Amino acid sequence: MGCHKSKHLVDDNVPISLETSFSQMIHYVHRFIWQGNFSSPIIERLNAGNARILNIGCGPGTGCWLLNMAREYRWDNFFGVDVDSSVIPTNVSDLNAIFLKLDTLERLPFASETFDFVFLQFVSFTKEQWQERIVNELVRVCKRGGWIEIMDCENKFYNEGEATKRLMTAYRFYLESRQINPLIGSEFVRLLRETDQIGSIKREEKECFLGNEGGRAGQYLLRDFELNLQNPRDIMSETMGCTKEEYEELIQEFHNEVKRLKTSIKYVRVYGQKN
Repeated sequence: MGCHKSKHLVDDNVPISLETSFSQMIHYVHRFIWQGNFSSPIIERLNAGNARILNIGCGPGTGCWLLNMAREYRWDNFFGVDVDSSVIPTNVSDLNAIFLKLDTLERLPFASETFDFVFLQFVSFTKEQWQERIVNELVRVCKRGGWIEIMDCENKFYNEGEATKRLMTAYRFYLESRQINPLIGSEFVRLLRETDQIGSIKREEKECFLGNEGGRAGQYLLRDFELNLQNPRDIMSETMGCTKEEYEELIQEFHNEVKRLKTSIKYVRVYGQKN
């Protein structure tokens, strides 16, 4: 598997403005890491026009993915679904994109074999939901010859310090307590293969340094992980047997360790074609 290592992940073409939100910036960071919005070999199909693309979980960051794609491929049709209507983009009537409040755990209101490309990234489901519902629904709505792509991160770091190890061990335990597999990225190939309907399955990895070692992208990624650790602060501090103040100190030490030890993380994309 190819593994990208860059000490200076800097994208000077990111359209930053005062209106650019942090979640939007994270989308641009991910796009820069992968040098594109997707890995599946679908460019010819998109360029031909009238392709149908489904984006599962089109929240703030992922919604940027769909909007970015819709602007680039004006002759195709984009559909974004999310269970939380508050994160669905508005004022997109001028675009070839439709956003819908839908629960992927229920049967989606699309006929079988509707979409040429189904894309999903950073969406949390339980182990059983992935196994028994989500992947099967992705396959159902994908056309024969169409592609499915899933992106996530490994939720583990390389070159960890002691504070980083403590925090990530507790964070993975927190996710597991909610029946969420923190290392689900390692399961995507198996989940697609076991449907017996997806072939040409490939797995790609990109390794990225956090903090200054990763340039501007690494700085945004570090801040993103710090926010992910702060959100469940009350539960995490209780689980770890420390005060909230001590927990905040751990996050600060995590920040310092990342810079000192050149900590990195791997992002994963898995994609395959429906037979």
